[in-house]
Amino acid sequence: MKIKGVDVLEGLEHANNDEELYGELLQIYYEDSEEMLEKLRGDLQHTDMKLFITYTHAMKSSSRNIGAVELSEMFKEMEFAGKDNDIDTIEAKLSGCLNALEQLQSELKDYLENGCGSEDDDTPDVLFIKKMQSVLDNMDTDTFDEMLNKALASQYNESVMAQFAKIQKAYDDFDFSKVDELLSELIE
Repeated sequence: MKIKGVDVLEGLEHANNDEELYGELLQIYYEDSEEMLEKLRGDLQHTDMKLFITYTHAMKSSSRNIGAVELSEMFKEMEFAGKDNDIDTIEAKLSGCLNALEQLQSELKDYLENGCGSEDDDTPDVLFIKKMQSVLDNMDTDTFDEMLNKALASQYNESVMAQFAKIQKAYDDFDFSKVDELLSELIE
C-alpha cells in the first residue's frame, strides 16, 4: 500500500494496524476534506477567524491520523497563524497548504478507486510484514502475537500460509532472527 504524501505505516498505527479500518478512515478523510477544502478556499480567515481555526485544527488532526504528516504540519501552521491573527502568514501560505490537500485528494481518489487491497489477495501487504518486523524489533510481543494471529487467520495462498506456519514455529521457539528472516522472505 503506497499513497504519495502519506506515511501509511503511521496511519495504520492510528487504525490499530487494521487495514480495513484504515481504508475506511481514508474514505472518510477523502469525503470530509472535500468539504473542508471548499470552506477554506473562501474568505473565511477574514470573516470568521474562529471557524478558520476550527477547520484548520480539524484538518491538522485528521491528516495526522491517516499519516499525512507533512500536510498535518502545514495545517498546524495555519491553525497557529489563525490563533495569532497572523493574516500575513495565512495569505502567504494557505494556498500552498490547500494545493497540497488537493494533491492528496487526487492521490486518495486514485487509491480508493483502484488501489485498495482486497480480501482476496494472495500475498500479505508488504507494509504489514514490515510492521511485523518493526514490532518484533521492538520486542512488542503482544502486538506481534495479534498480527501473527491475524495473518494465520487470513486466506492467503498455500505457500504463504506455510511460511506463516514456519514463522509461528520459530516464534514459539524464541528464534527471533529466524522469524525476521522468514518475514523478509515474504517481502521478496
